Amino acid sequence: MSRNPLSALALGLLAAPALGDAWDWNLNVNAEAGYDDNWNLSVKDPVDGYRIRITPDVFLRWETDRAMVEADVGVRLERYFADIADDRIDRQDPFASLTGRYLLPRGSVGGAARYTKEALVESEFEDTGVVSGRGSRTLIGASAFWTHELTELDSLTLSGGYAESTYTDDAYTDYDNWTAAVTLNRALTERTTAFVSANAQLYRPESGAQPSSAQDAVYFNLGLRHEISPTWSGNVSGGYGVIQRELDDDTVNGWLADLGFTRVDENGSLSFGGGRQIRPSGAGELAVSDRIYADYSRQLSERWNAGLSASWSDNRYPFDEGKATVVYGDYSQFQVAPRVSYQLAPEWRVSASYRYRQQERDTDGDSAESNAVFLTIGYVPERP
Repeated sequence: MSRNPLSALALGLLAAPALGDAWDWNLNVNAEAGYDDNWNLSVKDPVDGYRIRITPDVFLRWETDRAMVEADVGVRLERYFADIADDRIDRQDPFASLTGRYLLPRGSVGGAARYTKEALVESEFEDTGVVSGRGSRTLIGASAFWTHELTELDSLTLSGGYAESTYTDDAYTDYDNWTAAVTLNRALTERTTAFVSANAQLYRPESGAQPSSAQDAVYFNLGLRHEISPTWSGNVSGGYGVIQRELDDDTVNGWLADLGFTRVDENGSLSFGGGRQIRPSGAGELAVSDRIYADYSRQLSERWNAGLSASWSDNRYPFDEGKATVVYGDYSQFQVAPRVSYQLAPEWRVSASYRYRQQERDTDGDSAESNAVFLTIGYVPERP
């Protein structure tokens, strides 16, 4: 995982022509111009203005009969022209990810690593519910899994992960988050699998935060995954979770759920679902998050494509319900974004989109709205 994506970008391009048959690569460059009438989604004194973003991105893949490795490296170059004291906010936000998998005689093993830096206006809309166009979040994470076939019908999966999130804005709390899970799967039919899982989560805010913010969570899930047809698949699960605050051993508990369906065919795709989950956040507390989402994409013709995405989420901090500070408080968010794109040539694509966002803080009833439009030109160079 590289912390200098521009260097990795150049090395990837130089090495790509010499790669063997097991290797594949792609280069994408997107240039976007956008306008938002409330970039920071502020209740008072909204900040409107323009943004230019250029994103070069290199994707590498290596695959054999038993192994697969994928790497994605890029950087978001941004400039804001907004109605604030210093009317330009320049950003250079790198991102990189690495994933791998190896097939064992009776299972598989794999892992992933991720590094990303992004503006709080991008990362915090559905996380803490408080956005800021002038701050940044840096996220470093890693995860691993091991799956073993116990019998012809049963398999066991062990997984774990770690994430470190740091912020440049003092209103947010840096944290470390550890996760671990044990999942037992059983094939009921050729198209249906049942599973039961036990999960643990350790949330540790920075040392300067209040000790009461250190929290542990344990939750259990029972669910089904089903291939409805060659084009439809779905999953449903439900469970129960407990969060404990270390300072005084105070606990909160409640139900959890996850529901999702996906359809993919030659003309497009549709996915929708929702649920409740426990998530780390920059508020210095674990958040209980309810979410509903949908995404639809349709190939209208050989060159035209259209789509629509929408989501609603509600975040609560169970140990601090009713507390309304700059970050704490219960928030609900709604977002809808229609889009259309046109393939100008094999290497060139242009797309236009509109985005509406609404946020309401339940503790005081304050709400904010945002309307934004974006025009993007994408370039994928012809492979040598």
